Amino acid sequence: MRLKYLLVALFFAVLALLLIAIANSSHTGLPLLELSLNSLIHGLGGMIALSAGFLMLVRAAGRDSLASMLPLVLPLLAGLLMVHPHWSLGLVLAIAVAGVLLRDLLPASGSGGGSNPPRRFRRGGGDRDRDRDRERSRDQG
Repeated sequence: MRLKYLLVALFFAVLALLLIAIANSSHTGLPLLELSLNSLIHGLGGMIALSAGFLMLVRAAGRDSLASMLPLVLPLLAGLLMVHPHWSLGLVLAIAVAGVLLRDLLPASGSGGGSNPPRRFRRGGGDRDRDRDRERSRDQG
């Protein structure tokens, strides 16, 4: 499993070196480091956005649920933001990250689709439950 991640990292490192070499050979009048970094960021952002978009299309073609596609939205937006930095993409990415953080930080509701209501609001009323509890405590004591 680690070999797979190592090969992916090696691929991105070779790609980065290739992009820097291409930028060095074609634009000699511009500041070299800025051009190289911009080319690298745009290229990597494009690859991230394309791979996330492709995976979303594959999952959609496989008729997967929307919940299985949602984790790919963040890499898609981040890749698009790296390709074309614009305030609207940054705003959408910030809203998506805030939604993910809120989902993870807020306590999960019960499996019934809602929170567990207090005993007095359950069907049957709380008076009967309270009276039954009092009777049980008197019988035991």
